[in-house]
Amino acid sequence: MENMSLSCENKDKEEKVTVEEEDNEILKRRISDHPLYRLLLQSHLDCLKVGGDNGQFKIKNTERRHHLKQQGNNCLELDQFMEAYCIALGKLKEEFEEPQQKSMAFISRMHSQLIQLTTTSTHHFSTGESQEGTKSERP
Repeated sequence: MENMSLSCENKDKEEKVTVEEEDNEILKRRISDHPLYRLLLQSHLDCLKVGGDNGQFKIKNTERRHHLKQQGNNCLELDQFMEAYCIALGKLKEEFEEPQQKSMAFISRMHSQLIQLTTTSTHHFSTGESQEGTKSERP
């Protein structure tokens, strides 16, 4: 009797797992078929490759709305999730880029200062001036 109840419990668990797997597959298909899925993937990839082309990724409200209007029978909840996720990824990418842009601006300023210093030093030495600004004595 005990074996029978264990067998029934195992079958119930297996059926639940199978139903959950089927539900997951259906959800995956619905997400991958959604009109914003490609935009979502591109947004995700853009976040991963911050440091490439700046300004390449901008989600426009009209573009999102256009994708939503083109969809067929997707549910509103999934639409809202996909749109919110795309927006969140766009903001995340901007947050990743901000410190990088500040660093690049700092490096650019340092580079400009180094160029000015080397140009000034080269000019002083080529005209025969010493570092104090007076003519050096030549033998």
